[in-house]
Amino acid sequence: MTDSEGPIYEWRRASVIAVLSGDTICVKYTGFETGNKVIKIAGCQAPNLSFFTSSGVDEPYGIEAWKALRSILKTKTVLLRVPEISRSSELIKVPLIGEVEVITTEVRTVHDGKDVCERLIVTGCAKRINDFDPERLKPLESQAKSKNLGIWSTSKKLECGPPNIEQIYQKTEFTAFLTDFDNNCTATLYLPEETAIVELEICGIFMPPMPPEFRNEVNRFIADLLLSEHLRVRVLQINKKKMLMGVITVNGLDFASILLQKGYAMLNEVTCFYRSDSNNLEVFEKRAINRKLGLWQTYLPLQDPPLPPEFEGTIIEIISTSKLSIRPKDQQHEVIITLNAILVPAFGVNITSEPGGYEAYEYLREQVGKTVRVEVNDTFGDINYGTVHVRQSANAEVMIQEYMVKNGLATICSSGVIKPPKGMKAIEAAAGKAPQPQQKRAISYIVPSEMQLSEFARTTGEKKKQGIISAVYSPMSFLIDVLDPNYRIQFSLKDIEAFSPEEYITEVAVDYLRTNYLNREITFVIGGTDISNGTVSGYFGMGENNADIRIDLLKNGYVRLLKDDNLKQYQKQAQDAKIGDWSRAKRLFPIPPQPPALVSVYVTKVIDPLTIAVQTKPNSMNSIRFESLDLMPNPKQGNLVLFVRNNFAYRALVKKVEGHAVTLHLIDYGFVVHGLIEELRRITDQLAGIQAIGMTMKLAFLSLFDTNQDMVVRYLHNTIGSKQALQAHVVGTASAPEVILTVGETLDTMSLQYLMIRDGAAKPGRDIPDTDHPLYGDLVKHLLEAEKTAKTSDLGFYNKKY
Repeated sequence: MTDSEGPIYEWRRASVIAVLSGDTICVKYTGFETGNKVIKIAGCQAPNLSFFTSSGVDEPYGIEAWKALRSILKTKTVLLRVPEISRSSELIKVPLIGEVEVITTEVRTVHDGKDVCERLIVTGCAKRINDFDPERLKPLESQAKSKNLGIWSTSKKLECGPPNIEQIYQKTEFTAFLTDFDNNCTATLYLPEETAIVELEICGIFMPPMPPEFRNEVNRFIADLLLSEHLRVRVLQINKKKMLMGVITVNGLDFASILLQKGYAMLNEVTCFYRSDSNNLEVFEKRAINRKLGLWQTYLPLQDPPLPPEFEGTIIEIISTSKLSIRPKDQQHEVIITLNAILVPAFGVNITSEPGGYEAYEYLREQVGKTVRVEVNDTFGDINYGTVHVRQSANAEVMIQEYMVKNGLATICSSGVIKPPKGMKAIEAAAGKAPQPQQKRAISYIVPSEMQLSEFARTTGEKKKQGIISAVYSPMSFLIDVLDPNYRIQFSLKDIEAFSPEEYITEVAVDYLRTNYLNREITFVIGGTDISNGTVSGYFGMGENNADIRIDLLKNGYVRLLKDDNLKQYQKQAQDAKIGDWSRAKRLFPIPPQPPALVSVYVTKVIDPLTIAVQTKPNSMNSIRFESLDLMPNPKQGNLVLFVRNNFAYRALVKKVEGHAVTLHLIDYGFVVHGLIEELRRITDQLAGIQAIGMTMKLAFLSLFDTNQDMVVRYLHNTIGSKQALQAHVVGTASAPEVILTVGETLDTMSLQYLMIRDGAAKPGRDIPDTDHPLYGDLVKHLLEAEKTAKTSDLGFYNKKY
């Protein structure tokens, strides 16, 4: 394209990552340059808005201009003029992305090719400036002025005021836009209806310390996912710091579950307390663990023990016609075994089925649940190749590879890459007796046309038909392969409805259906047809009794009933038992339940001298972080320095702790780690020549004086360095919980907080609760009295000489 008075230029397509203000966007080029760019729309200037960039002061009409630009760019794809009009040395810090170069250029919308600058000026959302073709824009600005539009209006402008947290909590659900997200899984949100900025802690997940490059990967993913979207927020709780706690959904999907499934976050067993569906979160974390995604691959890889040359187990699932999921005996996790030495025809929903694939899949599916003996022949990367023998009796077994080759379900693999199994001769002998694979019947499913589907539904009527569930889309929507004729149809269950897609229970229901019904043969009855959507509706069952699947879904609380009085009793069972979606409950400042006194955990990995990972249950990983005062030059909270910091200490810790069980003492609903403190102190005391005075825990309700921190360290060393093991009472529900350290069981004058304040080594923190707090009110009274004592006696840092 050529400008009549200028150089040749072109238009480059870009995706909008975020609208930062009424005239500035952050984009990612499509198909050309990599990375992000901040684009200042040429020719106009909108009122400043600092929600996203924290730059300057908000100006009148800034919010309205930002909303207008979001509306204009709702397709999230733009055209940018290249070469750009100017590049600035200025860098703008974009949430989750970091500092980004600013480019000024012309921007047009893809769907209609219109100039975005013109639309902003003519609606009064921005004024023209002289950096780009000001004469062309002059009449548009005059038009907006004459009509008193936007910035030229005298009407009251929106202002972002302080949020009314209690009022927002009562509302329960609202729409929001993400303006920032920090490492503590706390989202900063703009609420357009309330015109307020709030912080919300995401319940159910936490992010451990990550290497910078991996943290950048996670941040970029969150930015692409959330920054340009309308978010739905559900508030579950207000914590002691008056911060909202809840869940975020984007495009109907739960944000926490997305991060867990990607391996970008871990399960937070503390904040899960507020989620009625907390047990279901383990499903998503386990999925990432099994696939070694994200944290489980690059940062906290779970080191699966090497498979023995031979083991017994049970077939749990058929992954494909050549891969089996097998659970070894006396273990909780499964391993994937690829059948060695044979080639099996493919069969599946998302791949092209090959002749004989269906029969091979049917044979393997019949082996699910049976005991097998596995010979591990070779390991290539994460792939384990093996020979699988199905146990028929105490003294008899059948090799799967031999059976499949002998019956024409597979052929011998001649690649020579994988070590041949011990039973290779038997497989070769079976191959000589095998029928040719092409003689096997190939099932090829077709998607019927509207006419074919209408005729199929009409002729079938209320007759029962056989089929196989090939895919599960939702708790009531399926893809079914009909056995006669070979149609692949969309099928919807009648008389029930799924809960909102943003409800966590919907994800759990889909996972349940895929585990128990996917690729299983069913009997279905058609009760209606929606030709426009290519969907038939009805119901189906499975098994000898052809049990209605809707009963299973209703009894588990996965769906709700629309009609059909015959099914009411099953929904009532779930409601009475308060399971599934019927288990939801709101809690405000609950008094924590009393859990078991002692819990044993397994130290699975020492990440560095400051961090260990512990496992509280199979496939559930928690990270315990030990912070050190010398890593925090100006700490806002009090810290106990209790750990050593060098490579020798790291090696010693690995040797002494990794792979060993330690005992955690539970009080309230968090960890109390006096057993762990004692164990680590024994370890560090054995490190000759290294000064180690314990382990680091963050102290609640305290703040430090802005003076010599070394004095605090010496004070703590003298106060508790030789004392008995302390008990740490966890308070709050943050992903990094704070603690009250005590010598005894009581939270009063036996607490370290009391001693530090009484001696003038620290002062009460800003987040200290009220004196009428149901759990910590008495302690707070003691702390305030201790502060008066220290002040009147000029103790510690209240003494002017310090």
